[in-house]
Amino acid sequence: MSFSDVAAKLKKTGVLDKEKQAAEQKPLDLEELYTLRGRMLGVLIRDARLAMGYTIEEIAAHLNLPDETVLAWEFGQAVPSLPQLELVAYLLQVPVSHFWGSETFMQQYGSRQIDSHEYSILRDRMIGALIRAGREAKNLTPEQLVAKLGIAPEFLQAYEYGTLPVPMTLLVSIASAIDVNVNYFLESTSRIGEFLEIREALKTIEEMPEDIRAFLSSHSNLAYIRLAMVFANLPTDSLRSLAEGMLDITL
Repeated sequence: MSFSDVAAKLKKTGVLDKEKQAAEQKPLDLEELYTLRGRMLGVLIRDARLAMGYTIEEIAAHLNLPDETVLAWEFGQAVPSLPQLELVAYLLQVPVSHFWGSETFMQQYGSRQIDSHEYSILRDRMIGALIRAGREAKNLTPEQLVAKLGIAPEFLQAYEYGTLPVPMTLLVSIASAIDVNVNYFLESTSRIGEFLEIREALKTIEEMPEDIRAFLSSHSNLAYIRLAMVFANLPTDSLRSLAEGMLDITL
């Protein structure tokens, strides 16, 4: 039986539903409950390992454990401790909370399937339109831009009309020539764009000081974050008046 069959079978049998039913029944069959949880955890560990391209031997070597131990985890015959699970999450670069959920990466990737050929054609056209708009905004003629880039005029025309994909190294030079950030060309409206935007946001958060990262990652601070967003959008005069009002209250 393949891994996908195991995952489908566990989903079909309703592991989470059985846990809920078990909680409602008296007396509670704890042994069955722990077995079901162990199997589901094993499915998630194996799924994450395969998604990240690791072998059982590599995981075992990093954790300084026998191969048989990791294999037993994946088949629900043994259960790792939280510290061991944290090490697995760190190695596979996934949130440790993924392992007490129920959605596999296989399910997530399945929902992300797109037509890559159609996507590339559409994006080339969008990037071309952005190049042309940026060039015109800087009042540059095609001749002036190709002189800056050192390319033939017919190539620029093909790029602007989206009939030829722009090499990334050249796109960086184009961005510099029309005075925009490379992010100007990034997709932001589709599922791919949303995913890339989230990854960029996570990269920014990772570069922040530890105390700020801790503050942002706490759900209890959401109200304060929203308040900061409101303040960030207020005009300077309104902020000054608000600060003066708060000062009056404290005096």
